[in-house]
Formats: sequence, C-alpha cells, structure tokens
Amino acid sequence: ERRTPLHAACDSEASLDTISLLLRAWPDAVKEKDRSHQTPLLTACLQGKSLDVISLLLHTWPDAVKKANTWGETPLHDACYSGASSDTISLLVATWPAAAKERNRKENTPLHSACEGGASLDTISLLLGMWPEAIEEK
Repeated sequence: ERRTPLHAACDSEASLDTISLLLRAWPDAVKEKDRSHQTPLLTACLQGKSLDVISLLLHTWPDAVKKANTWGETPLHDACYSGASSDTISLLVATWPAAAKERNRKENTPLHSACEGGASLDTISLLLGMWPEAIEEK
C-alpha cells in the first residue's frame, strides 16, 4: 500500500505523542502519499483523529489541506464524513476556505459528506455559513 509508519499511526489509536515522535524523526513523511494518494492528514481526518493531531499535521505541512486522494476527497470531505468535531472542521476551513466548495469525483461537496456521515448541527451550520448555496448543489 506504500504506507509510511506515520500513515499507520494516523489510521490507528496512536497517541498525539506517538505521531509527534514520528514527525520529529521524519518531518517530510507528512507529504507522503499511499497508493490511494492518501496523505497522513487525509488518513487522520477519515479516522476522526483529535483536533491536536490534525493541528500538528497541518502545522507541519499546511498545504496538506489542499491534497485530494484518488477519489477527489479533500481532508475536509473526510473529516465531515467521519464526524470530526466542529473545531476540527473550523481549523480545516480556516486553513483553506475554498475547501467548502471542492467536489469529489462523485461531484459531492463537503456538505454532502457531512450529511452522509451524520455530522453535528454545528458542522452543518459552519459549512452552510461558508457557502450557503451548497444547499442547492446536486
């Protein structure tokens, strides 16, 4: 799968300390993609990792927020689908506001992903606040 140890940690119950240690040992691991073009940030967002983990990954490589996987899903799509906290969603949107308008290969926006994943009212409200017209997107 071409996954790094950092990918594996972001896909597991690994602690913030473990992820931090891996990043200190190889900071550029945050830029590595697996066969599905998943970065560690995408993996962490899909697994619903904590705000602290997401923040650490973004601090290490802010452009990771703009990297999509094979299916065209951004970290915001994955975080919305996985039921990430509204604080995590806010951080991702603050880092890249245009992410709210990004579409995956199915033409779905992060609002679609949030609704499919049963996201909180706060997350839905935040996404609608970023792009009110998203409610009409098909």
